[in-house]
Amino acid sequence: MTVGPAISLYFDKETKLLHRSERVFPGFGLVEYEFKDYEDIAGVPFNRNFVLLLNGDVNLERAIVSVDVNEPLDDLMVVDADLEAIAEVQPDPLSRQEIADGVWLIGGNGTYGMFVDMGDYIFAAGGTGGSEDRIDSLREVVGDKPIKYSMMTHHHFDHVAAVTDYESEGATVIASSEHEKIVRRAAVDGEALALKTVKDRMTLETNDRRVDIIDIGPTAHTDHLLVAYLPDEGIMFEADHFSLPRVGPIPPAVPSTVSFAEALARLDVKVTKIASAHSPKVATMDDLKMALEAEVFQASR
Repeated sequence: MTVGPAISLYFDKETKLLHRSERVFPGFGLVEYEFKDYEDIAGVPFNRNFVLLLNGDVNLERAIVSVDVNEPLDDLMVVDADLEAIAEVQPDPLSRQEIADGVWLIGGNGTYGMFVDMGDYIFAAGGTGGSEDRIDSLREVVGDKPIKYSMMTHHHFDHVAAVTDYESEGATVIASSEHEKIVRRAAVDGEALALKTVKDRMTLETNDRRVDIIDIGPTAHTDHLLVAYLPDEGIMFEADHFSLPRVGPIPPAVPSTVSFAEALARLDVKVTKIASAHSPKVATMDDLKMALEAEVFQASR
């Protein structure tokens, strides 16, 4: 392909239908789609289910509940007078913002990490790609203070991409006990990797700060998800469950967002700021409430 790695397509020998595709992304690994349960509709075969796998682990399963073929498009071509114009998305360069005293959200190009000054050391949350640049930016404000701990939110390949960066920093990686095998596999030397596993929760506390690391799973996105909660500041860092778009209104909540909100209610934590691994904008509980109450747009026919 002219953009990105080559894609391999696998067809069933008897039916001649596509049943799998795969691509290998350097630094990330194998991405596969499985296309299942074909049904003939109006003379055209449609798969009714598909599965997305990342490095062999199921990331997404989806069922297609309805298929309409050759329906009139006239109603869909009418532009609703109430539609809101949204500004175009601008480039997202690396940036650093201090969201509380000694707490920074650093990132760009859709991936961010949170760094917390614990007094004698730094705690890092988030393991997305590009962490080397984020660490360089952090050094501009904290100097050579060591990064002692780095939390991986969950096992998906794009959220353990930074294991090697923190491994080279000499940090102890924190991960769910259920994700130990995957995190060690992401390291240069998995057997020697300094790793602390979390069953339900753990707390890092110094004279200057407290961070609670909590497994809020299962959610609609993953069975185990670690979040970093700063109770004194009311800040929670999460990944893949609720992030504000860089431009435009807050979209309606998806199932993973609903799971996240339910977990917050279950934990009875006092969150005022929500930092995300995929947005430079720090959300509030009012933003989360707005997403939960927003109506999903349905095109009329």
